[in-house]
Order: sequence, then structure tokens, then C-alpha cells
Amino acid sequence: MKKVFLIILPALMSSLLLTACGKTQPDQAIEQPLQNDTEVYVMETEKTSDPFAPSLQLDTTTKTFVFRYSVLSSYLPSGQYEIADGILTAKTEDGQYKYVFEVVDDSTLKFLSNSSSSVVPIDEKIEIKTEDGACFIKKEDR
Repeated sequence: MKKVFLIILPALMSSLLLTACGKTQPDQAIEQPLQNDTEVYVMETEKTSDPFAPSLQLDTTTKTFVFRYSVLSSYLPSGQYEIADGILTAKTEDGQYKYVFEVVDDSTLKFLSNSSSSVVPIDEKIEIKTEDGACFIKKEDR
């Protein structure tokens, strides 16, 4: 009896785990479309369209941000931002990181690395380094 239990229990646990991993909530979309109050700024690079280019997504209604600068990192910096005196300051929810941008105009932000937390790619062969003064241009075609 004990041997049967030891065989059946792992199989049952595995099937429950696989079933739970495959389910999504009805309101949980894999990729949600951007709302009208969302602005996306993409870092200018030598290539006209680089899928790995760092980007800053701002929700202007909730004053929240997502900063994607590393496609290899499991950490996705997100939190609240504020704009004061032409400076956009984005602080992560966990309070560990801060990213600062100068608001150049309505469609351009300039990264200020000296005032920001370190932004270092995991692999520079794949990822693009976000250097001081890098320009992030507002993406108009959503």
C-alpha cells in the first residue's frame, strides 16, 4: 500500500501543478494593448528599429512606469514617476532603484545616468547599453 501511495502521490501532484500552470484568469491577457493614456519612449539607436532597444512606458493617468533596459534580466523596473522642473524621476515600487530623465520636449526624454541607478546590460553582445544622455523618442504608432 505504501509503495502504491509513493507512486501515485508524485503523479497526482505533477498533474495538479501542470493544470494550475496552464490556466489564466479571464482578465489576465498575455499582452495587453496600450491604453490612450500610455506613452512609450524608445531609445534612439543606430538601427531604425531595434527590438532590444531600451524603452520607458509611462501611464500618464496613474503616474506609473515600466523601464525595459535588459531583455535578459528577470527584474522589470516599475513603479511611480513624477515630473518636476523638467525632470522625470521614476522610482521602483521596491524603493531600490531610481531612473532620471530630462524632459527635452513633448516627444523626447534624455537619460541622466549620474542621477540614476546603474543601468548595465547583462550581455552587451545582445543588449544595448543605456548611456548618459541617451535620447528616448516617443513612439507615435501604437
